Amino acid sequence: MPEQTLQDKIMEMGPLKQALHLAINKPLGCALALTADRKDAVLLIDHSAKPSALSELLKKRGKPFIEPATVRFGRVSFVQGDERTVHFETTRSVPGGAITHIVRLMKKAGYEGAVFHDNAALEQEGDDAAQAHQAGEIQAEHEPAAPPPHAETIDAEALKHRLAGLVQHMGTVIAAQPALRDTLLKLAKDAQTALATNNVKTAASAADALESSLAAAAHAGHVSEGMAEAPHASDGPRVAFAKSSQLWRACRASVHGKMEQLKTAVIDAYAEEPSVQAAIRQHIGKLSGALEGLDDRLDDALDQALNAADDTAHASAAAHAKQVIADTIKTVASSQKLAAIDDNPFGLHVGLRETLSKTLAALVGLSKSMA
Repeated sequence: MPEQTLQDKIMEMGPLKQALHLAINKPLGCALALTADRKDAVLLIDHSAKPSALSELLKKRGKPFIEPATVRFGRVSFVQGDERTVHFETTRSVPGGAITHIVRLMKKAGYEGAVFHDNAALEQEGDDAAQAHQAGEIQAEHEPAAPPPHAETIDAEALKHRLAGLVQHMGTVIAAQPALRDTLLKLAKDAQTALATNNVKTAASAADALESSLAAAAHAGHVSEGMAEAPHASDGPRVAFAKSSQLWRACRASVHGKMEQLKTAVIDAYAEEPSVQAAIRQHIGKLSGALEGLDDRLDDALDQALNAADDTAHASAAAHAKQVIADTIKTVASSQKLAAIDDNPFGLHVGLRETLSKTLAALVGLSKSMA
């Protein structure tokens, strides 16, 4: 079979990557904007028209569906030797929401990400929108945002079989980790009830939560992100409590850090609407309400067990700590606020439930050495 030519390879890339491939050799003009509903972004790329021309064209052709105030124009290019990161140079700062959507679009095209730079000097370029329009050489790439999970039609019968398999697997998990029993049973019941009442979308979401919890439980003996060492059979109670305390504090720090990232993304999304942004700033702190129940109670319980003066005090503190772990697992599993944060419309993957569930599952594993 003859060796595939460069042209053949380029043709397999898809329209967006074909356009961006030209930017490896020299910068290309580009213009971008958020859609009117802010759920997606539109990107224009051209190899000959000036950026200002693309801006005018985007405003004209995109008038029915873009938010004009978010239009930015500039150039797209690559740093020599790095063809995995796309660089956008624009006249003004790009709204945070647009950055999120463009980065996601670049990743869908096969790149590792995108970097944005401001360059006010681009404003000086002449306006040749008419010339660009007549040439008809402008390439547009508009990919809709990825649909939310289960936005497509769900096969109720397939979901029923999937749920049956998850329920069957629950028995093994509960036998190994009794502390998870109530949480898993509630998730399974929610899914079955929703399915029985033909609320297939809710049933699918509950099944996802159940599957995620079972997966986290399966890795209870491992601690993600190197926050603490995995438990060993030889670990004594003091070591187990020390590791648990370290792990939980690191987890809480991570969760609070992700929450701050979301707050920034929400504010940045309305950078072009000062009055709206000002109103949001007054209430943005309320997002932290999603972390209710994730206070110092578990920290204190672990510290009390770690510093118990005698065997009697230790036994009591250990039992209390295990109960607090179980209560926290229930809080995370049932929190609608955490679910809303993770499913936010700002394109930011927060993953609070995943982070918390994996950490708490690891604490359950460590608790076996706490007695």
